[in-house]
Order: sequence, then structure tokens, then C-alpha cells
Amino acid sequence: MFHISEMTCRFNSMLYLVVDTSTSQGSVGLVKEGVLLSCVIQNITMSHSERLLPMINEVFEKSGERIENVSGLIVSQGPGSFTGLRIGLTTMAGLARGRNLKIALVPTLDYLSMNIKKEGALIGVVLKARKNEVYWGFYTMDDFIPCLEGDYGVGSSEKFLNVLYSFPPLVGGSKREGKKIILLGDGLSECVIPDPVSIAPKHLWQPQLLNLGFLGERKFKNNSLKTYKEIEPLYLRKNYYE
Repeated sequence: MFHISEMTCRFNSMLYLVVDTSTSQGSVGLVKEGVLLSCVIQNITMSHSERLLPMINEVFEKSGERIENVSGLIVSQGPGSFTGLRIGLTTMAGLARGRNLKIALVPTLDYLSMNIKKEGALIGVVLKARKNEVYWGFYTMDDFIPCLEGDYGVGSSEKFLNVLYSFPPLVGGSKREGKKIILLGDGLSECVIPDPVSIAPKHLWQPQLLNLGFLGERKFKNNSLKTYKEIEPLYLRKNYYE
């Protein structure tokens, strides 16, 4: 019989407020013991600033939990919408400062890769960026934990395809060589994808709040955390404001 240690039990009993404003789909939820207690998801047609605090209030009302019970904050770090990331991080920084809480920052590409539950595959996440460019990251899964292969990238669709072609079986090998490649994300609309690469169904292109919460909980367990003074978005390019 498998027994969870006392330390793990204490870790899992913590309540986390989880916020994702990296895309037009704003998400807020409460996670405890690896379970999503309540969640509010809205396709934002007005600014995140007008919706985020009411969404936070709603998840507490739906769950019956109180903000005083929150042990930590988990938020998407980006890349993604500049305005959405700024509002999400600023709001969480304010909560962290007011309630003396630590923050776990999770890259958007990391938890999006977890939408593909397939060991032994190479998973590519591709998101739209500004100026007809895309963000990307390639991952393998180790016990369903995403492991970044190489670096995060940003650039033209042609630059992304050059990176894609560096992986077997696209680098001059047969289709039987290398890992199966699966891509997902709204940035794929900017690219012409070659065979034998697979594209995940579009319902898997949206962020899943539970995956964000899962990776955030791991950061709390590993004490890989930030204070409200230390949080920074992951933009991937220095001239993001241009």
C-alpha cells in the first residue's frame, strides 16, 4: 500500500489561488490537494482589469472558501498577452503584498504542453505573438512532468519551422526515426506544418487551469517562489513594448 508522508500531506492541504491572464481566455480558480475546487473561465471581450477581481471574488463564493485561508498564489508568467500578463501579475503582487504571500510563476508554454498526455512524444507549443511572430517551446514528458528541450523561442513562422526541422524524423531521417511530434497552440495558424507532424485537436489548445495549478504546487513544494517585489513577466524579447 502506498503511504503519503506527513510532509506531503501538509503540502497538499494548502489552498492556492490560481490566475491565468496570458490569453484572451481569462481563468481563475482555487486548488487544494491537487483538486480544482472552483473555477471561473471567461473569454475576455473587455479588458482583464474589469473582469479579474470579480472573477476572484466569484471563485471564493462558489467554493465557500475564504481568502484568509489562501496559503499561496500561482500565476501565469507568460509569454502571452502583454496587457493580460501585466494586469494578472500586478493584481497578484498586490494580493501577495497585502497578505504576505509567496508567488509561484509558471511559464505559459510549460503548462500548455501538459494538455498532451503522451509519454515518448515531442510536444511543441506555438502561440501567437506580435508582428506576425510566434512563441514556441518543445517538450518531452517525464512521468507527465514537462521537460523543456532546448530554449524558449520567439520569431517568424519561418524561424520556428527551422527549429522544428532540426528534430527527427524531419532532419533527413525516415518517418520511423525519432519521437512522434505533436503540436498545439493558436500560433499554428501562422505556419504550414509538414508531414509527419501531428496537430492536436483545437480543444486542447486552450490553457488548463489545473495544469497551471499542478506546476505551481510543485514550485511551492520545491520552494521555487517569488515575493511581490520579485515577479517579472516572461516576454522572451527585449523590445516587447514596440
